[in-house]
Amino acid sequence: MFHEATGRVVARRRRGNLSCETLLGDDRRLVKRYRLAHAGWRLRKPWRREHKVLARLSGLGFPESLGYTERPLPAGREIVFVCVQPAGEPLSTAADVREADLPRLAAMWGAMHRHGVVAGHARASGHLRRPDGSLVFVDFDRGRALRRGTPWFYVRVGRDLAALCRDTLAQNAARFAGFLDAYHLCAAHPAAWRPVIRIGMALEAGVRALMSRVQLGPRRSAEHT
Repeated sequence: MFHEATGRVVARRRRGNLSCETLLGDDRRLVKRYRLAHAGWRLRKPWRREHKVLARLSGLGFPESLGYTERPLPAGREIVFVCVQPAGEPLSTAADVREADLPRLAAMWGAMHRHGVVAGHARASGHLRRPDGSLVFVDFDRGRALRRGTPWFYVRVGRDLAALCRDTLAQNAARFAGFLDAYHLCAAHPAAWRPVIRIGMALEAGVRALMSRVQLGPRRSAEHT
């Protein structure tokens, strides 16, 4: 049966021959309606990737995937992916993260990584505060389900952690140190891989610094003309 895309539109985006409209229903169902133009075969299929991620995390309190369906259109294909969000209110900024949140935040991210899932980004706005006060990450648009025990997986873990420090913990070094101690207890990464995680953290910081320079370059040129 084809999933009907219903609810209020909360986001729209387009990349190349693929567009996506995201809708949120009153029953906490999040619907992503993809439209793929005829031009296009795609190597990356985000609906499959997100379904795989959420299937890996099923039963752990993260969003639950209801799967996806596809149908042909006169000018391409439509794919509808549906998941059920946990109850809660989204955070707005890193200022919404409290000191008391850190132990359970560490346990939640530790569980995600322990099951071989990386988020790809870790913004504060990707978290919900549940009715019991705990935080849960729900934004798996860029998530990946990977095989543990490989260098690439632990590099990606390090990039998640660096992004979490920057975007959710507001680069607060003391907070991040406390978070990291609790996180490693929960994630149970072998000690031999921790240097690779640190490489991933350094890589994320370097990529962000490079992106900032690239974005600033045109502005400075404009200021001097």
